[in-house]
Amino acid sequence: MNAKLTVGFLLLSVLILNFHAGAKSFYSDGVVDNSSGTPHRDLVYRDFEITKDGYVTGFIINESNHPLKSVKLDMWTTNRSETRILWRKSLNIGDMAPKGKFEVREPYSPFQDDPSGVVFKFRLPGATNFRNPVRQ
Repeated sequence: MNAKLTVGFLLLSVLILNFHAGAKSFYSDGVVDNSSGTPHRDLVYRDFEITKDGYVTGFIINESNHPLKSVKLDMWTTNRSETRILWRKSLNIGDMAPKGKFEVREPYSPFQDDPSGVVFKFRLPGATNFRNPVRQ
């Protein structure tokens, strides 16, 4: 009986540790903000996470029916209370097709003890971005 309990406990421990190490953040989806801090009407982010091998991955999506020209974004991560910036990166995406997706895969350091608690943030940087979408 003790051997079964020990094996069961070990298996449960391995499952919990693996789940914790690869857990997806509760803050992995959202709307990209304009430089003023208001939500942008066309750009969203989806499926962002910190992978076990130390990368930030996810997608930036143009949800509109028109292309966007010269898209640049500032991205950063914070702790849950959003009181500390943990990491930051600027992305130069370029032109995005209507309903287009841009895959992000960037090295992330330092690796967090609990990647499921990391908050992802995205903002268009002021004057360096498109002012009006390109209409066809």
